[in-house]
Amino acid sequence: MALPVQVVSLERTDLPNPSGLEGLRELAENLWWTWHPEARRLFARIDPQTWARTRNPIHLLRQTDAEHWSALAADQRFVADTAAIVTAFRADMENGKHGLGDDLGGPIAYLCAEFALYESLPVYSGGLGVLAGDLCKAASDARMPLVAVGPLYHRGYFRQRIDAEGRQEHLEPDIHPADLPIRRAADASGRALEVSVELPGRVVRLAVWVAQVGRVPLLMLDADVAGNDPEDRRITDQLYVPERRTRLTQELLLGVGAARALEALGIRPAVWHLNEGHSALVILERARQACAADPSLSGADALARAGRDMVMTLHTPVPAGNERYDPDLAIELLGPAAAAIDLAADRLRELGTGPDGDSNGSFDLTAFGLRQAAAINAVSKLHGRTATGTWRAAIGRDVQSVTNGVHRPTWQAEPIQKALTGGEAHASDRELWDAHAEQKRQMIDFLGGRLTRQALRHGVAPEAVGDLAGALDPQALTIGFARRFATYKRADLILHDPHRLNHLLADPDRPVQLIFAGKAHPADELGQDLLERVVDTSRRVGMAGRIFFIEDYDLRIARFLVSGVDLWLNTPRRPLEASGTSGMKAALNGVPSVSILDGWWDEAFDGTNGWAVGRPSSEDGGSDEEDAESLYRVLENAVVPAFFARDHIGLPRAWIEVMRGAMRIALRDFTADRVLRDYVEELYRPVAGIGEVPAGTR
Repeated sequence: MALPVQVVSLERTDLPNPSGLEGLRELAENLWWTWHPEARRLFARIDPQTWARTRNPIHLLRQTDAEHWSALAADQRFVADTAAIVTAFRADMENGKHGLGDDLGGPIAYLCAEFALYESLPVYSGGLGVLAGDLCKAASDARMPLVAVGPLYHRGYFRQRIDAEGRQEHLEPDIHPADLPIRRAADASGRALEVSVELPGRVVRLAVWVAQVGRVPLLMLDADVAGNDPEDRRITDQLYVPERRTRLTQELLLGVGAARALEALGIRPAVWHLNEGHSALVILERARQACAADPSLSGADALARAGRDMVMTLHTPVPAGNERYDPDLAIELLGPAAAAIDLAADRLRELGTGPDGDSNGSFDLTAFGLRQAAAINAVSKLHGRTATGTWRAAIGRDVQSVTNGVHRPTWQAEPIQKALTGGEAHASDRELWDAHAEQKRQMIDFLGGRLTRQALRHGVAPEAVGDLAGALDPQALTIGFARRFATYKRADLILHDPHRLNHLLADPDRPVQLIFAGKAHPADELGQDLLERVVDTSRRVGMAGRIFFIEDYDLRIARFLVSGVDLWLNTPRRPLEASGTSGMKAALNGVPSVSILDGWWDEAFDGTNGWAVGRPSSEDGGSDEEDAESLYRVLENAVVPAFFARDHIGLPRAWIEVMRGAMRIALRDFTADRVLRDYVEELYRPVAGIGEVPAGTR
């Protein structure tokens, strides 16, 4: 296939290639199917029950027996549909050799600690991984020469379960590479590629896997290799492991391993893009490679050379959110990499000094990366101002802004997609409202099953469990809140005044219901306390049946929520939300936001596409009391009346206009393809030596 970046991999021998259905295995091994619903429906037809349980075509192929394959091969309709979809897939992969960014002189290497591509590849936590996954998909669509690199986590991020007391429990999944759409990368001699990384007193070997995301190869680094010490084989087990030595070791393996894997594959990036500070240690390895190529280089010159084609994206508004480590631990673990470029421990420590003057003596990985990168960007305009205020004194320059966006084919549900055929302006109010109603019905059906299973596990009486399946009211104004349960995101802001909230929810003529979902990191006790408060409130007399918490938030739940609720709620403490992409996903589906003017909403809100909460002109946000009062006032006086005002044929015309505004602005300004265009013009071309160098680069 004419792919922009080619990575040779070893063919798998454990997957069937049934006669008469050739190409089905090829389709299953490329994550193109994750954003093409016709391919997902094809897999579901193979075995609906297995698909519903796993949503994993690799597992499906491995579990299907020869007799069933023979029956499918005898089904002429299935054979024809398979051939048509495989043909469409192959044509897409072969479609043209020129794409966005192909004049850069080489590919973009995109490094991130997590990639969220689909729920059956659970190597992600939240928004950072979703952005990375969306950009990989958009790069494939744009035929961009991009290669991504991240770890392969054998236990991924934790699975969430809520116990009978409302506390979050942490369950570790067990992820088997054989059940994933990945292959081993091949070295120049055709053997399975491994790279090595030096740690104090030992060497850790990394297997290199390839997950093909349409046209984009995602290299996944895996320490579970025979020959490594048993404890080293588990380094890449868990995403965002709380233990600090293991966490920094993971980040060292990601940075050094990424550079060595690309070198071994003969891939010479024109631009290196670090998505957050987790991969910043790639700079040390690239400096070592520069010294190896030119022994006359000093360590300082090698670092400068490594950084001159490097872009780094910030996602954290405050220093406390950065990756910080005890300096002695940092010097110990990074010692071999630093020594390779003759970088003294004191200088390494200095390069890791945080923006607050390093008052606690920690080594700040974000600071280390920012000091070397040729270009740095924040992920919204407000975040850019906040980050500049945080970092300018430390790094001597402003932080640019490239506001995040989301991948439309992944997040916009089919009913709305069909209604918008020919453009948003050509869809009637009836078509838009009916499409939204269908998406809401699908969400309610799905969530009813989830609520039922949660209740059964807690020993709820059978008759009460039956009621839960229909607990969500399709006629109620349904407000969704789903994101990481960090305290600054204030999931409980709408619970601030129970009396006022109860008045809002209990109106029989204008019913309102709230749906919450999200996880708190296992090490974040305050976040877990916040989550428990939300769950407890959902179970109280007067609130039960109007407030719902859906456990084990993942990509699938997210797709149902952003497409099916009527209103998206976002209440961070300004200016701590760097971007916040969930509201963009909702807006693609005609779901307006009611949100604090923070992150993307600070620049997206224009009065036609939703509602603003809090102080409109202050760089800093209001108090919890002020913001809660503003939220209640907006809901009571604007949102609820607009939703329930219907014309003579039952359409909420004013509400539908807000839906149109939400879609129009999201489609114009907040898609992943726009992000990639901005990256190319504002970041990639300048650091590759093409075009004008904007402010914030060097």
